[in-house]
Amino acid sequence: MYRTLLLAKIHHCTITAANLDYVGSISIDQTLLEAADLLVYEQVQVVNIANGERLFTYIISAEAGSGAIELNGAARCTLGDGGGSDYCHVPKDS
Repeated sequence: MYRTLLLAKIHHCTITAANLDYVGSISIDQTLLEAADLLVYEQVQVVNIANGERLFTYIISAEAGSGAIELNGAARCTLGDGGGSDYCHVPKDS
């Protein structure tokens, strides 16, 4: 039996920008990635705490120390800009 466990969580973060003209993903400050032990290209779940909407995407690194948490591409259309989100990492079964 496989179980999917939560590896890390960035709790009640605020989306700092949204980039519609990008292929997709969520950009996260490299410093936050290291603190949460997350890797570039890992699959993550992003949760909108205002309405419970969830989406799966992958991480790309934003500049260290920038504080950036940016939704890109279609994810931006789903969760919008400037909203509060719980960011959850959901690893693949291993």
